[in-house]
Amino acid sequence: MERDRTPLREKVYNYLRSELAQGNLEPGRYIDMASMAESLNISKTPLRDALILLEADGIVTIYPRKGIMVNPVTVDTIRDIYQIGSGLESVLMISVFDYIAPVHINRMKDIIHQAMKDFELDDFSRAYDLNRLFHSVFHDLSVNVPLRKQLDDVYDRLFNFPARNFDSPEVKAEELDYWKEHTTIVELIEKGKKKEAADFIRDVHWTLKEGYTKALHVLLPCKG
Repeated sequence: MERDRTPLREKVYNYLRSELAQGNLEPGRYIDMASMAESLNISKTPLRDALILLEADGIVTIYPRKGIMVNPVTVDTIRDIYQIGSGLESVLMISVFDYIAPVHINRMKDIIHQAMKDFELDDFSRAYDLNRLFHSVFHDLSVNVPLRKQLDDVYDRLFNFPARNFDSPEVKAEELDYWKEHTTIVELIEKGKKKEAADFIRDVHWTLKEGYTKALHVLLPCKG
């Protein structure tokens, strides 16, 4: 069996990202490095390295001689991340458009079909994963590794934010409309409309929907 050669700092980084996504590291909380290193049975060095990576992601702030704080999340933070994602994915679409083949289009259609079948059964449990899968079909065509990494980071950040409450009819309706936008993206690709597809992704698909925004205002503070 091949030995896992993943650097320890990266393992710790991924573990902390998972803890954040599961809500085990709450925004505004200070991290005690000594106790966390002890609980993970590691030295402070890989933990410190992982926290530096998280600070670069904007997830924590390291205060010298004070500690490490998990940054508070606001509605404005989420809106800012959406804006970044819209620009990155629009640029990526332009760069890979000419390499999207019928096999990729059919794969995207299959994913849309899977999602709509779930939604007909009032099952939204796979909505995020299927969305990520849909976008990965054309993301994976890009040879621009830094661009893909930045876009992956955006998707990871969004996963750390409060999930949509699919008990809300308004949010359910928005999710259905969101998946209809996936169909529009596929149609634009099939028609060879590169600029229109990129513009649609930037200006329509990556907008923070009203119902989700209202729900976030209940859960989270605003900057202003």
